[in-house]
Amino acid sequence: MPAGDWREGIAGAFRRFGGVPRSLLIDNDGALVIGRDEATQTARLHPAFAAFCRDFGVEARVCRPYRARTKGKTESGVKYVKRNAIGRARLRFIR
Repeated sequence: MPAGDWREGIAGAFRRFGGVPRSLLIDNDGALVIGRDEATQTARLHPAFAAFCRDFGVEARVCRPYRARTKGKTESGVKYVKRNAIGRARLRFIR
């Protein structure tokens, strides 16, 4: 997904939910993260995404690669929404 789409989607979520969180837990998508410093275990954000975070006053926290614990709770929440909310919405529209 292009970086602009990510930023637009996240800004839309801020508007929809009526606020901005203190931090965002993001995956290592190439549109958001341009690299990783292995010595310090820190990620380097894409400059446009870093500016976006500064503009909104939100801290971007990046998941560690290949570490399921980092985002497991998030992924299970997404799975729940997909199976329950989105799945049911599709069924309603089919009828």
